[in-house]
Amino acid sequence: MSRLQVVTSSRAALVAVATALVGLVLVGCGPTTTDAKPSPTAPKTNGIDKLGVQQIIDKAVEAAGDADTLHAKGEGTENGTQVELDVRIKPGKGGVGYVVTDGLRMDIIVVDDSIYMKADKEYWTKYAGAQAAQVIGDKWAKASTKQKDFADLLDLFDAKQTVQESLKYTGGLPRKGKPEKVDGQLVQPLVDRDGAKAYVALTGEPRLVKVVDKDGKASTFTYDETFTLKAPPANNVFDLTK
Repeated sequence: MSRLQVVTSSRAALVAVATALVGLVLVGCGPTTTDAKPSPTAPKTNGIDKLGVQQIIDKAVEAAGDADTLHAKGEGTENGTQVELDVRIKPGKGGVGYVVTDGLRMDIIVVDDSIYMKADKEYWTKYAGAQAAQVIGDKWAKASTKQKDFADLLDLFDAKQTVQESLKYTGGLPRKGKPEKVDGQLVQPLVDRDGAKAYVALTGEPRLVKVVDKDGKASTFTYDETFTLKAPPANNVFDLTK
């Protein structure tokens, strides 16, 4: 099998994964736990409860880009495909994570203008064919982040884009709910027309902390966690750019 064929097949595999994920953008870990009212001794808010909905969304997107790191996690079904997603992002630098599609896992590293992808034989065989699986083996497949075929997948490692996609709404603008607590965090809810809710921190930085879809499935977003970001060893890489 020629290297060109491996590149073409591997791109097709990643496009298939990315297509399954783009509409998903983190669907849930289960129903959220909320308190109906904020504590009467709640700390001073950051003021987003006084802003319009679009202004709140814009601030949440900017806050994601300003964070040291973002950890986004969730699982669910998109167009009949079962997907689990766990990504850690360093804004402007890249990230690490994995995607599980119908039980098949792909690990991903984005760093230094390159994207590295690793999966087992079953994954590559299903999405790229038996020959590609044999050639790539258990190595990391390396591609350039400048290749358009990987644009959708790379969006998962853009903190602002991840939050922006997670705050997309159906129909008109969501309405503002009453401030409440979610998992101990005072938040400003944004309620979509289909019943989905997004929760933006009402104290500290106005960061998106959770999204719960109309079926009660949730995505979680945590910030400023420490993790290591580095490329795999060169001797464990199959370079698709050559």
